[in-house]
Amino acid sequence: MNSSGQWKLTIKSKIRNVFCALLVMLLIPLVLTVKPRVSYAFSCCPDVTNCICIVAWHEATRELIQEQHEQTREHMSDEWENHRNDYMIDWFWNTKLAPALQMMTEQLVTVAMQQMMILGAFIDAEEQLETQRLIQDMTARAHKDYHPSLGMCEIGTATKSLASAKRQATLSSHALARRLMDRELASATDTTIAENRDNDKKSRIVQFINRYCDVKDNNNTLDLLCDVSAAAAYRNLDINYTTLIDLPKTVRFDTEDTAEGGPLDNHDEEIFAMSANLYASNIPNPFTESFFKDEPDIEQDGIDKALILDARSIAAKRSVAQNSYNAIVGMKANGRENAEEVKMNLDNVLKQFGITDADQLNIYLGERPSYHSQMEILTKTLYQRPEFYTNLYDKPANVDRTAAAIQAISLMQNMDHYNSQLRSEMLLSVLLETKLLEETTAATHISVQNRINKITE
Repeated sequence: MNSSGQWKLTIKSKIRNVFCALLVMLLIPLVLTVKPRVSYAFSCCPDVTNCICIVAWHEATRELIQEQHEQTREHMSDEWENHRNDYMIDWFWNTKLAPALQMMTEQLVTVAMQQMMILGAFIDAEEQLETQRLIQDMTARAHKDYHPSLGMCEIGTATKSLASAKRQATLSSHALARRLMDRELASATDTTIAENRDNDKKSRIVQFINRYCDVKDNNNTLDLLCDVSAAAAYRNLDINYTTLIDLPKTVRFDTEDTAEGGPLDNHDEEIFAMSANLYASNIPNPFTESFFKDEPDIEQDGIDKALILDARSIAAKRSVAQNSYNAIVGMKANGRENAEEVKMNLDNVLKQFGITDADQLNIYLGERPSYHSQMEILTKTLYQRPEFYTNLYDKPANVDRTAAAIQAISLMQNMDHYNSQLRSEMLLSVLLETKLLEETTAATHISVQNRINKITE
């Protein structure tokens, strides 16, 4: 029998049970209200104390009651099992509740998944928007930080040839020192002192008459020495340190020609003439060949041979003094050929001060700006313009780069100051040594040494 047939039987049995219960409830009041009939008792056994039939009836009644109780229990268990299996499980659970719960579960899962998809879409949108915002922020920051600055470009352009100009200054200083040392030691074949010092004097006087003479000097009496004055640009230029070296930012000094012994041009001749007037103007005659060929006498000629050491000592002291002159001329010497491109940018800086004439720009910077002129712009002139400070209203990164560039320039300037201090210390040490020579004779050597020991103690 299928579940629907069992369900129908269960319903019928329940209806029957309910009908019986109602019938019993109706009969109970009727029985209680009906007058009992008179019954006549009889005994199956005259001897009550020993009546076997009564005991048998009691046992039969007890068995009947127990049987009815068991049947009732079995019926109730069967009915409860049928109710549980047929109604609760087969019909209510399998037919109604389980499908409803399945549909509810499916609906809840579907709605939950849809909600998760919505939340996932929100999360994806949030991540996408945050990523786009981060990329936009980084793009804006990069555009701001790496946008070129006009002030930084000016500093970078002005320092483009600074290293080569510094190298050129060093080479110019070395070339000038070599030329002055050759003159003093008469070691070069093209110097005027190659034979004797009279040739040096004569050549310098001829140079003065032809190139630097001013007939108005010496109370208008130099016309007896010079027929006419030299060109105005060269008058007294061999002694005018201010006009020749100190005032101009770039001195027209070409080391390539001088280093190779080529022809002198620009102000090379004036540089050498001033150095001859400043250092070793009166130089001794070169030692003769006989001074070196004669056999030395230990007692007499040996002392004479030591004169060459004294001459070299004097030349060494003069070279220390000449070193400052050489360093100044070297720093102001013409830059290399690539400095012409830098000059165009430096001219633009000076034009902001109102210097627009090309001749004035050449006078101020020179046609090939020297190391000194470039450092003048980078360490001083560049910061005297209002444009420099208005350009600082810029991105913080560009301001930091400008500050780092200025600090680097300051370090280069400090190195130049350091080298200048070294030259000053060397001059002071040579001057002190020269003063001590006056006290370090054979007779007073011991006393001077004692005083030095007392100072150092």
